[in-house]
Amino acid sequence: MHLNWLSRKLHEILFILRFHDWQSKTAFFLVAIGYSMSQHSVPIADNLMAASSLFLLLCLYAASGYSLNQYFDRGVDKACGKHRDIGDFPIATARITIIVLLVIAFLFSLHFLFSGKFYVWILYWASIAAALAYSMPPLRLKERGYFGWISASLAQRVLPFVVIFEYFDVWTWISAGLCLLALMTGLRYIIVHQLEDYAADLKVGVETVATRIGPQQLRQFLFRYIVPLEIIYLVTLAIYMSLDNGVLLGGFTLFGLTLVAAFSNKRAGHETPELDLEKYEFLWGLYCIYWPVAMGFSLLMNDIAYFPFLIFVLLWASRWIKHDLQRLMRGFLLMTQQLKGE
Repeated sequence: MHLNWLSRKLHEILFILRFHDWQSKTAFFLVAIGYSMSQHSVPIADNLMAASSLFLLLCLYAASGYSLNQYFDRGVDKACGKHRDIGDFPIATARITIIVLLVIAFLFSLHFLFSGKFYVWILYWASIAAALAYSMPPLRLKERGYFGWISASLAQRVLPFVVIFEYFDVWTWISAGLCLLALMTGLRYIIVHQLEDYAADLKVGVETVATRIGPQQLRQFLFRYIVPLEIIYLVTLAIYMSLDNGVLLGGFTLFGLTLVAAFSNKRAGHETPELDLEKYEFLWGLYCIYWPVAMGFSLLMNDIAYFPFLIFVLLWASRWIKHDLQRLMRGFLLMTQQLKGE
């Protein structure tokens, strides 16, 4: 009986933590961590230990942010008929889980203070504060126009990158460039999110930029400015980082081949969300698979001692790598058939 109760509670907690929702978001952090280690002149063992502790703290932060957002949105989600896992479980379980998570994050974050990184500790909790400000009443920046965009972009993308570079004390043009790219991706994601939630938000009276100006105008802003700027900037940054790093160039090239394969899949009538500018999947493969993996191989080429980092990246992205490779092979098979048919 006790085992059944423990099993049920563990199941509830895992759903509340929303691991599968934030796992892919943290994969992009591995790019910043990998780059920082490549520029950090300390013994490799120390680099790996620092990377491990920092990534654990970023995962705790991501779990806290997503759980808090789901908790404070539970009433709105229920009113508009949206299924969210937290609504299926006792509210007491959700509260206790989130409190315990924040306490654990606080205790682990003391590592920053003990290692003399006070500013990193401040930035880490500023990230969590930004996540709280986005969802929690009475501030609830989510419903305060463009402030919602800013808080979401800072909380989910920019501040974690700043934490990483400040922790390793690696500030270069590339690290600053990656922070700017994080801002661009953060803005695109929150716009896509608000477009996706437009009907539900309108139904229950949640005021966002999408409900205020309308989805059509917001799509025009997304397609005319946000996406083109991100693509142009991404290509520029990728070229700059690849000038003296052939491994990264290989990763970017492989991602380009997946886009070619996606066009073949689209011509054959298959769904290709990775080509839809209004989907989260657009550029997702680069940020969450090919770039982190290429960064891992790049470090390995410099020193075999970075093998554990590469293995971790491959394991973290394993459930997406298989699916993406299958899609890549299917696309090129269809392309070959199309060329033969012509």
